[in-house]
Amino acid sequence: IIAKTFSKKPEILLMPELVFSIIKLSLNVLFANIGAVSSIIILMVSMILGTICGYVVLFSILFLLDNIKNDIVFDKKNTKLMSRVVYALVAQPGPLQLYDIVCALVGGIVWIDAFLIAVVALFVAVIVLAVKVCFDKAISMKDELDLTI
Repeated sequence: IIAKTFSKKPEILLMPELVFSIIKLSLNVLFANIGAVSSIIILMVSMILGTICGYVVLFSILFLLDNIKNDIVFDKKNTKLMSRVVYALVAQPGPLQLYDIVCALVGGIVWIDAFLIAVVALFVAVIVLAVKVCFDKAISMKDELDLTI
């Protein structure tokens, strides 16, 4: 019946609701065995991966503050630490968003706040990246001034 409908009306494939419902139906069939326990396991793995990224951010900032306390401000080590912070902040929302997408399509438990965490993490990553670029420029200017008499 579906093949006859598609062969008679190919424009029906352009309807996003129908395409989304077909994808959802096929994912429901594919992940039919995912129950509440599996959903919680997926959530916990996503949270653990997000927590690892959080610890990378935390320890990088602690090392950065320790360098600043020791009067090592404009140094390549600090820009490497800022790069680690940016990478971790960009990677952190990935597992949670992947979990939410799978659960939304399959019909599992969706954690709505994961989207808010993702937006905030990406916004902070942009700010840290801007500060890192400023530090890189200041380091190159400092190196040029050190070469002058």
